Amino acid sequence: MTEEEFNQATARLFAGITTLTLATVGCDGRPWATDVYFATLGDDFVFFSSPSSRHCLNLEINPACAATIHPTVEKWSDIHGVQIEGVVREPKTREEKAKALARYIQKFPFAEGLLSQSSESKKAFSSVTLYILQTNRILYLDNHLIPNNRFEVLCTKGKRLSTPTPFKNPPRLASSKA
Repeated sequence: MTEEEFNQATARLFAGITTLTLATVGCDGRPWATDVYFATLGDDFVFFSSPSSRHCLNLEINPACAATIHPTVEKWSDIHGVQIEGVVREPKTREEKAKALARYIQKFPFAEGLLSQSSESKKAFSSVTLYILQTNRILYLDNHLIPNNRFEVLCTKGKRLSTPTPFKNPPRLASSKA
């Protein structure tokens, strides 16, 4: 898969889907997953959430996370989407926050109305925080492309470190069970 094909496939996917499933782990080692509305910011993802939500409390302790973005399909052969590894953080600068907010409003125009209204919705919206899921790895999966159905891109600080390459599962770790 070329970089252009990867970019086109993921752009179509991200344009047509509103939510990503975010997976976190708490200090007790228990996993948690939740769906959040997202917008893209380069290879990173922007979302709003309540700092008091379980996933945000988990992220406060451990910002490492995983996420998936995929459409609902009826046949296994139609499965396609992305699997993401990264860390979640708040925007660092006013400029970064403005860019992230602009991308979010571009995808979800209703959010601008929520920010500008002096009503209950503005009060509810003021209790959430803007976050950035900064990607370390994006795997694009498409079961139509068998046998090479997953392609990996490595990232850091919102920039790509590699072009899409076929992904091979890492070797299994030895089991601790006897």
